[in-house]
Amino acid sequence: MEFFEVINKRHMYRGNFESTKVEKKDIELMLGAALKSPQAVNEPTTSYVVVTDKTLINKIGALLPMNGTSTAPLIIVVLSEEVITEKGGSYEIENYIAATENLMLAITALGYSTVWTDGITRIPAINNGVREILNVPKKFKIRAILPVGRELEKTFQKPKPFYEQRVISNKFEVKNGR
Repeated sequence: MEFFEVINKRHMYRGNFESTKVEKKDIELMLGAALKSPQAVNEPTTSYVVVTDKTLINKIGALLPMNGTSTAPLIIVVLSEEVITEKGGSYEIENYIAATENLMLAITALGYSTVWTDGITRIPAINNGVREILNVPKKFKIRAILPVGRELEKTFQKPKPFYEQRVISNKFEVKNGR
């Protein structure tokens, strides 16, 4: 798929998935794209748990109150780790976000769909439950859970605000004294 076609097709899929498994070579391509994302000061802070075991998927799905998680043939859990740079900064949030976007674009390019769920990972019961199910060490923060698969019902990217509404050329115009 051509790059801008991928950008235009990428959307949040919140439905159920076909039972078709995600091929290992596709998983490797997806994670390869995530691993090539920009990482501040070349200090990788993002890791992944690739879940294909149906028992584990069902357990995670039981925790997440959303369609599709239990029917996904693959769940990718995005983790971050705080690493303090020489100058005292930490870029784990920026790194995980860049990696997750690369991951989602690769998922789309390969003909699969997903939804980026991260707000839900901040709910203590869900975070602790996923941590326990997957034996995630305490040094990692669970940042996002991405159910991945082929859409059961075709959906498309929702319209985004027009370019003119979101992109300012050079500077804001002052109108009516404001």
